[in-house]
Amino acid sequence: MSMVKQFMDKNHISVLFVHHTRKMKDYGDPFNMISGTTGIMGAADTAFVIAKTTHNAETATLHITGRDVVQSDILISFNKDTCHWELIGDANQLAEQRTWEEYQSSSIVKAIKAILEKAPTKCWEGKATALIEEGKRLFPSDDFPEAQGVGYELRKVKDMLFEYDKIIYEPIVQGTASKKHRFSCAADNEQEAEIEAGGKASLFRRVST
Repeated sequence: MSMVKQFMDKNHISVLFVHHTRKMKDYGDPFNMISGTTGIMGAADTAFVIAKTTHNAETATLHITGRDVVQSDILISFNKDTCHWELIGDANQLAEQRTWEEYQSSSIVKAIKAILEKAPTKCWEGKATALIEEGKRLFPSDDFPEAQGVGYELRKVKDMLFEYDKIIYEPIVQGTASKKHRFSCAADNEQEAEIEAGGKASLFRRVST
C-alpha cells in the first residue's frame, strides 16, 4: 500500500481501492472492520466504510475519515433500480430529528405538557395511574402505556423534557408506598429563585441602613 501511495503521489493521480470488511462488527470504531493489517489505514489518505445495522437493512451509514476530509457519518440508501447508493443525510442530524419526532409524539410527554399548562402553580405531582388517567382524559385517542411502564418512559424522556421544554422531572419515593412523579416548569423555579434572592438583598439593604 505504501509503494502504491508513493507512485500515486509522484504521478499526481488518485486510486480508489475497494476492500472487503471483516465479518465481526465494531460499532465503536467502524474503521476497525477494514480487513487486513493496520498498514492499509496507515497508508491511505482517506477511508470510507459502509456499514449496515442488519444484513437486510434498506439503509446504511457511510463513515468517512482521512487526512484532508472532515470525519463524518452519512446515511445512505441503495437504489435497486439504478444500482447506486443515494444520499439521505447526515446520520447524527437524522438521529436527532427522529428523537425529536418521537419525543413530540409521545403520549406521556403531551400529557405532561398539557397538565402543566393548565396547572395554576405550573407544578403537578401524582402517581403513574393518575398521570395516565389525566392523559387519557386530555387525549382520548392516544395510546398510553400501562402504569408499570410509565417509569421507563419517563426515564427515556427526562433529559429531553428539560432540554426541549424546560420541565423538571423528579421521581418521589415514599418508603414502601408507590412512587410518585413530580413535574415543574424550570422557568417558574428560576423566577421564584430570583424573587427570593431579590427579597434577601432588599432585607440586607434595610438591615445595613
